Amino acid sequence: MMKIRVLGTAALLLALVGAGSSGPPVAQAGVGVWTTTGPFGAQVQSLWVAPTFATDPIVLAGTWEAGVFRSTDRGQTWQTAGLADHSITALAAPPNFGANQLVFAGARYGFFVSATKGRSWSAANAGLGANPDVRCIAATPTFANDSTVFVGTYVHGVFKSTNGGLAWNPSSVGLTSLSVQALAVSPTYARDRTIFAGTFNGGVFVSRDAGDSWAPANNGLAAGEDVRALAASPAFAADATLFAGTFSRGVFRTTDGGATWHERNGNLPTAGRQVLALALSPNFAADQTLFIGTAGGVFKSTDGGGTWTEANQGILPFVPVRAIAVSPNFATDARVYIGTDNGGVWMSTDAGSTWAPVNQWLTGLGTANFVQASPEFSTDRTVFVGTSGGGIYRSTDRGATWERLVNTPPAPSAMAISPEFRTDRVIYAGSLGNGVYKSTDAGRTWARVNSGLGSLRVSALAISPYFGVDRTLYAGTDGGGVYKTTDGGNLWNAVNTGLESSRIMDLAISPFYFSDSTVFAATYDNGVFVTTNAGGSWSPANRGLISLRINALAISPQFNTDKTMYVGSSWGGIFRSTDGGQTWAQFNNGLPGEYVVTVCALEMSPTFLTDQTLFAGTCSDGVYVSRDAGYSWTAINDGLRNMKVRSLSFAATAEGILFAGTTGGTAWARELGGMAERMHSMRLPLVMVNYAP
Repeated sequence: MMKIRVLGTAALLLALVGAGSSGPPVAQAGVGVWTTTGPFGAQVQSLWVAPTFATDPIVLAGTWEAGVFRSTDRGQTWQTAGLADHSITALAAPPNFGANQLVFAGARYGFFVSATKGRSWSAANAGLGANPDVRCIAATPTFANDSTVFVGTYVHGVFKSTNGGLAWNPSSVGLTSLSVQALAVSPTYARDRTIFAGTFNGGVFVSRDAGDSWAPANNGLAAGEDVRALAASPAFAADATLFAGTFSRGVFRTTDGGATWHERNGNLPTAGRQVLALALSPNFAADQTLFIGTAGGVFKSTDGGGTWTEANQGILPFVPVRAIAVSPNFATDARVYIGTDNGGVWMSTDAGSTWAPVNQWLTGLGTANFVQASPEFSTDRTVFVGTSGGGIYRSTDRGATWERLVNTPPAPSAMAISPEFRTDRVIYAGSLGNGVYKSTDAGRTWARVNSGLGSLRVSALAISPYFGVDRTLYAGTDGGGVYKTTDGGNLWNAVNTGLESSRIMDLAISPFYFSDSTVFAATYDNGVFVTTNAGGSWSPANRGLISLRINALAISPQFNTDKTMYVGSSWGGIFRSTDGGQTWAQFNNGLPGEYVVTVCALEMSPTFLTDQTLFAGTCSDGVYVSRDAGYSWTAINDGLRNMKVRSLSFAATAEGILFAGTTGGTAWARELGGMAERMHSMRLPLVMVNYAP
């Protein structure tokens, strides 16, 4: 985590003369209360719409590593519904849901049952073994009588339960591919006992004895077909129709119960043939309508797959669609939902002609590893959020709305914005696994700048306050120590002499780096290190620290005179130094769990010399403020619905806005309106430096 500690000269001048400049009306941060408008979203892998949707409009979304989200208002708003650390790969319910309220969820680590319409869940893994990795679920049409449900797993085949999931037995005899990605039970199961399974590199298999044995059903399919989705016609008894979505060769249809398959790709483009999801209209016999979710978005057919039309109007470009759910009342409400990669849930109320996001409170973007206000925030109103699961988002209206930036680093972990951002538009972003990315157009495009970087797990960035002249940037890595560039990222060099830890958590650069060459490094396991020769060598600075896992650093804007800085630690809270890191004292009065609190983020007032104000983001107890240089702390959590704070950033405006990034990938904003709480950006000191020719 890295925050810009100083403002560029242009920003300082603007803060002095025009921080309250007018502009178009936008949503405001709450005065003395936290508010958020996102970013919202998730990688949605599964969707389910209640069969009783007309009277009980429940929608469930299964997400990657964020569990199940539940909506009771047709997707307009969402609430977390449990299984928070699980990746939910499948959602289903028996046909008699209206009577028993049962919903099933499949996850990487097992099978779960809800008897409360998805509000709460219980594990039901007896017989599935350890880590079964459930990929698909299908309940029988006769569930009210036989309580039978099937699951397909990754590498473990099919399992069957005859008691609603309480106990499971293997049901894979005859399967030559045990990676089962899709299941479809015949609507006439009571008579024909038929189930279909779509597999990875094994095509389609059929069982005609309720899962006791399986046989290949691949006539017309390529050998080793990768089948991702199956859907049976609701009128299967009359038309014997089943569709299969494959990852490389598009859509296939059988009209003889699986005996033969025929390609139904019509005019599908190449990206449309990488099928990830498939859903039929509940009135398929009459309207012949089906939808596919692909690597290239959504496609729709109204002639049983004979021809296709792209149905992506309004959807984010280049976003794979992993799940589709059609309203059971499609004939009258024309409602369809799709689940996307990191774009969350989108809804159409005109049968797929247009789409709109419905992600309010869908907080499944991972963790907001950084929230970073622009140095020119008072005029450009720009703030960035880096989410571990959704990439980098940008708002240009003070957080009122958000856009996801394209081609940003995966798993972004840190950001550094040039102090001369107004003119150079330069931003750097670090990634845990892909190194450093650079943008020269305020985030619209990005390029990797990793030459010389020995570790690509970048965890922290620190940019020189004189970057416009010295082009200096430091990168802290998880496993490779610290690297430095003096040419804006073209070439990196390791600067680890004396550094006794290779795992860097944060970096802080002196506001007077031009004269003191000072940088601090927070480490995962060895406390704090300091260099006073621009990375030439490092020395430990741990005297008085009782916790050596340091998560955050904050350095005084007047460091040249007061030598003050703070660290946030795991299980030790906050420590302060007033001698440039030579000695430390614990400053936790008022913090929760005074001696064991974990602090993930720190932010100091730019006028700390006069207002003595700083903020602490705790990993589980929200945000705290100190107005006496850390001697005492007070919680400021009104309106903050997520107390797991991972990043903080102050935006220089007349109002003074503090941003907080939390788990779920969300950014929160608080206007510091009261004089006792407010940071006075109008009093920012102007630093003048004379550069020798």
